[in-house]
Amino acid sequence: MTNNNIFCSNCAYEFCKDATLCPKCGKENPYITKYVRHLSKKKCIVAFLLCLFFGSFSMHRFYVGKIGSALMQILSCLLVIGYLWILIDIFLIALEKFEDDDGNKLKW
Repeated sequence: MTNNNIFCSNCAYEFCKDATLCPKCGKENPYITKYVRHLSKKKCIVAFLLCLFFGSFSMHRFYVGKIGSALMQILSCLLVIGYLWILIDIFLIALEKFEDDDGNKLKW
């Protein structure tokens, strides 16, 4: 094995470690998927504006696909603590630390 190659964990085929899929069996390269973060198709500015204007309805979380936490945020807004959560989300979105439901970073 050379420095630029790895073995597929599924079929033991040797291929370049920069490839996203094994050319023989099509299994995802765990090296790539583990260390490379993909950008979401969702936009940061949209999530930011939704959070700013409709944060108490968790529209920004529904927008990025985080439905479970959106429902929890709505319920916590009834207990007032959800508004602190919304403030935290505003800062996370502004600092580009907010992710969609697949763990991908939002793009501006």
